Amino acid sequence: MLALLIASSAAANSPQVRTAVDLCRPVLARKAGGEIATIDVTAFTVGRKEIAVRGRVTIFAGMGPPAAGYASAHHLVRSDFNYRCTIERAKVRSASLKPVQ
Repeated sequence: MLALLIASSAAANSPQVRTAVDLCRPVLARKAGGEIATIDVTAFTVGRKEIAVRGRVTIFAGMGPPAAGYASAHHLVRSDFNYRCTIERAKVRSASLKPVQ
């Protein structure tokens, strides 16, 4: 059981998966409208020309700029999402976010 856990952890940290997550990071942050605090890989599929990565991401989103003449209060909203991202030839082909309930 422990060997299986170690093997899956090592596979999730492979260079291909890390590269795919690095390419997906800006697209996911833009779709969620904030900064990525944490990103975890729970599953991945490596094909001949594409890599599909799935997992959970935590986003910190701000309130946006205040209206003219008003002071700004800095509040962050923490949001958790499940994501799926597909990379083909070093380009993001699709990325989706679903809120965790």
